[in-house]
Amino acid sequence: MLRSLLCCAALSILLTGCDWVTGEPKTVYEAYPVVTYVPDNVRSCPPIPKSRDYISGAALQSEASAYVTQLHRVARTCKARLDAVDNILKDGEAEAAKAAPPEPKEE
Repeated sequence: MLRSLLCCAALSILLTGCDWVTGEPKTVYEAYPVVTYVPDNVRSCPPIPKSRDYISGAALQSEASAYVTQLHRVARTCKARLDAVDNILKDGEAEAAKAAPPEPKEE
């Protein structure tokens, strides 16, 4: 009986010893996902206009210039959409930086 009481006392002392903390506890920083929504209308570029015989020289100058104008319009639209995606992602990164916990200090 006395032996079992001593075993229980020793066990309780050992278990309470696990809770003792020496010094200041360290903060654990965890990474978390940040979701940034990019609308579907800026995720792709418009289709490139079909070329006819502009390269071979069989086309008229006016047809070739109309084709180049169409290509330029598509390129401008695509660049504007890419810039919009870039701005959305930059805004998302800025929001994530605000929400992130401070960097741990080296000791």
